[in-house]
Amino acid sequence: MLGQRSFLRTPQDANISVAIPIIAINFAFFMISELIHKINAFEGISIALSEIILQKTQKSIPGIAEIQKKFGEFAPLALEQYKLKIKAQKKLPHFSNQGCLFWQRAFEQATSEYVALWKASQFRTTTLLSLTGGLGVDEWAWHQQDCEVISCDIQKDLNQLVRFNQKHLGIAYKRYDTEAIDLLEKYKNQKIERVYIDPDRRNNAERLGGYWESFQPRIDALIDTFRLYYPSWLIKMSPMTDFRVLRNALPGSITFYSVYHDGEVKELLLDVKPNEEQKEDYIAINIDSQDDFSIFSKSTINEFISSKLTSNQASTDYIFEPHGGINNLNLNNLLIDIPNITALTHNKTLFRTSYLMPKTWGRCKQIQHTFEGGLNEIAKQLKELGILEASVTTRETNGLKAEEIQLKLKLKQSQNNTLFVTRTGKKFKAWLAN
Repeated sequence: MLGQRSFLRTPQDANISVAIPIIAINFAFFMISELIHKINAFEGISIALSEIILQKTQKSIPGIAEIQKKFGEFAPLALEQYKLKIKAQKKLPHFSNQGCLFWQRAFEQATSEYVALWKASQFRTTTLLSLTGGLGVDEWAWHQQDCEVISCDIQKDLNQLVRFNQKHLGIAYKRYDTEAIDLLEKYKNQKIERVYIDPDRRNNAERLGGYWESFQPRIDALIDTFRLYYPSWLIKMSPMTDFRVLRNALPGSITFYSVYHDGEVKELLLDVKPNEEQKEDYIAINIDSQDDFSIFSKSTINEFISSKLTSNQASTDYIFEPHGGINNLNLNNLLIDIPNITALTHNKTLFRTSYLMPKTWGRCKQIQHTFEGGLNEIAKQLKELGILEASVTTRETNGLKAEEIQLKLKLKQSQNNTLFVTRTGKKFKAWLAN
């Protein structure tokens, strides 16, 4: 196996690394950074590192001593691949299948392949200036659309890793070791259709939630300086960012996209035309794949209402929970325009309706029973009805978690039954649905 291959022998100047104490494997940033610059120097090591990602099954990560024996000074980078392999095969399957290498910090910030491919297909362009290249997943997706990609990142070591991965992916595009403002200055007199930027670079690795002003580079300053040269900007932001603050900070026309995939909101995307008249639009996207996605907006609500007003509706009650992408842009407030729908929570994240809502909008289940009172009273009613199994979903329960309520109600988990629970003071309301 790996230990038997001659190309895995530790280079002479790296023999000392085998004697490094095991604790040194705990991934100091500078260690990974230095190793990335050497991966092209030892072809055999590069192949062996890629083979870690290519393995489809793995019961457990090998011990540190075994990894050190096989990879010598490259042990920290090898352990990084073992740790990220399972996540990478789900988030970046094509990159994994091609034997690309990953680095945790960049991996966490990278766009998933499904989202990147949807983004590139929906925002097609012939030329793209990518100002914060990162791991290069978005750039790879645009490259699949025959787009000329020109990118940069201030992290030279990360750029080296991206160039290594480009060879495995069979692609090539320009990646500069420079800052965003320098790339904008360099190409300002050339015809660039779109600028793409993910300003999620924080000083001192801070995690500051939705405070976009702390992110680098500052998108407002860049747009203000270069808006006359670049008429179209696509900006990826954390889904925690307050879109209303961004609207006030940025000029021109903005379409906000809340991008939902695989059970969570992945990003807040802004299509900005800084030189156009100030206006805005809001759209929630639910992605199944790059070729299968649904849109939720004011126009889709109006279409839904029109279709229901002309159809015969049975007197059935449903409980509806819109997905997070809808809530993220406050588009859930539009749902109250639908006839025969009632918000069950103050923040309108749960509704009772006589309509079976589209599954691409969220979770909709038929109500079987309604309960009201203290948890002991509800537990008694459930027992009298012979209901012993139901998963619990909570909304506005004053901090009481679903697991706690499920335990108090003595309910086992269920694949079919869901008990939706809300709370006002000591009084609970609950709806059993399936």
